Amino acid sequence: MLPDSRNMKTKILEATVDCIEEMGIEKVSVRKICLKAGVNVASVNYYFRTKEELLDEALKLTLKNGFTDLLAELDGIEQNAETICAYFLNFIIEGAVKWPKIIKAHLYKSWNGDYNTYFAERLNEFLDELYLKLRKFFPEKTPYELRGAIIQMFSAAIFPGIMPGLFEPFIKADFSKKEDRKKYVKNLITVFLTK
Repeated sequence: MLPDSRNMKTKILEATVDCIEEMGIEKVSVRKICLKAGVNVASVNYYFRTKEELLDEALKLTLKNGFTDLLAELDGIEQNAETICAYFLNFIIEGAVKWPKIIKAHLYKSWNGDYNTYFAERLNEFLDELYLKLRKFFPEKTPYELRGAIIQMFSAAIFPGIMPGLFEPFIKADFSKKEDRKKYVKNLITVFLTK
């Protein structure tokens, strides 16, 4: 692939991510992606055989960036359970608040019963890595108990992030505010990881 063609493919993928976040995956069209990227349909068809392939590649890019970045950052922080969990949970909530339609797009197939997806594979790989980072801090917990706590924390972080209006009247918290997220995360850690 020539340098210009690599840039064109990246430009199309980035425009696709932008379109997914702006309008939701179900409303994205190749024509709208072309307008956003400033390219013609032939250029999109040259790099991606189908719209589905284009959407899959764009979503893979967001997962690669998200999970890879998070694991790298977890390696660089103070190694204790509370700090690791706080960073992980803040990252998930903040990402869900900033990019709710991207998160919903990742969940779309699983929500409809298809768990054989790149998202499901990467999520479980990530959760395994997180489990290995936390295992040494909880020798008294069985693998099932700790894995269950990680799933519960992830679920308790992602859903209020992508649907903040659903829970805001109940919890009286605005997850777009750092202080509200911090308070919520501290509570999650206390509830799920108490020794």
